[in-house]
Amino acid sequence: MGKALFFIIIGLFLSLAAFAVSVPSPTPIPKLYYRIPKAKKLENKDFLTIKGADFIILAKRQEEKGDHIYWKTVKIRVKNKDAIETWPYSIKQLMHPLEQESTPKEPFLGVSIFASPISFAVLNSARNIYAGYNLRTLTSTKHELSHDLTINDSYQKDANFDVETSSMVLNSSLIYDYNNFYGNWTYFAIANYRRQKFNGDYPIKHQYGLGVLGLKYKFIKNGKYIKNLDLSYVPIYEELISDFEVSYPGEEPSKTQKNIRNSFRLRFVAGYEDWVFNYVLFYRPAYYFKIDTLDMQDIDLNSTLSIGKNLSERVQLNFTNTYTKDIRLFRANGMRPDNTINSFSINVAINI
Repeated sequence: MGKALFFIIIGLFLSLAAFAVSVPSPTPIPKLYYRIPKAKKLENKDFLTIKGADFIILAKRQEEKGDHIYWKTVKIRVKNKDAIETWPYSIKQLMHPLEQESTPKEPFLGVSIFASPISFAVLNSARNIYAGYNLRTLTSTKHELSHDLTINDSYQKDANFDVETSSMVLNSSLIYDYNNFYGNWTYFAIANYRRQKFNGDYPIKHQYGLGVLGLKYKFIKNGKYIKNLDLSYVPIYEELISDFEVSYPGEEPSKTQKNIRNSFRLRFVAGYEDWVFNYVLFYRPAYYFKIDTLDMQDIDLNSTLSIGKNLSERVQLNFTNTYTKDIRLFRANGMRPDNTINSFSINVAINI
């Protein structure tokens, strides 16, 4: 059932679409920034096509001030090469690296790929891989669909004692956001999947989660230094399958668990010059049907602090500290329930 619901959500929200919007250029000479009055057709746009007599520009939404929206030129096609001779020298220099032969099209998908320095060692046959990606739609600022996946895989063999240690954690989620449907409130739905292996066994073989009634409130949006501060809540129906029989509260030992998880998320994003600070806290206590209560030991805690340095417009160097606590690992096979991972990674973002 979890797989079916997951793919139903993918099919439903991939059907969302937004059409390109274009406006006439207010000047015969292109600009790097455009200040355009707000309009209904612009409220839902992240990119905008600006058409002049001699050029076509693709601009990206930057910020809103009062009754106007500011757009930054990211691509330009010059239709009349002779017109360039009449442009000021400074404009030519600004536009030259943005120029392309074909008419610029709005990107529909943003792709962000990251990887920590991946290591393979001959000694003890050690291996460590930490990588992932994030996909998000760019055609609309009102309706957003995103999908992310991360994998952390490690293996080591002690040649002296012939002992092998391996672990793998995979997390993936699909999220739909209907932004600011009422003031600072956003509706969202989420489907997630997790898989965790330790030394060949799966304390979490498959974990499916589905939440369709989520609400998010933004306390701060696009501030000077604080770019975002929001709090969200969604009840998630969860189904977990393990290689081990586990005794859950009020239930007989079983390899399968079904419950409702109350998912709270606090998110904070700040920026200063080329630095980005991102903190996310998940607190998700489980509700068990048979005993009609919350299990305050089973909170599935996840705290992630990321500090990034923008090396260029598309490349970012990140340090990430992640702390997790999941009592189900201890209940399944006596594993330590908490873990801390510190990693450095390179993040590359492109638009398609």
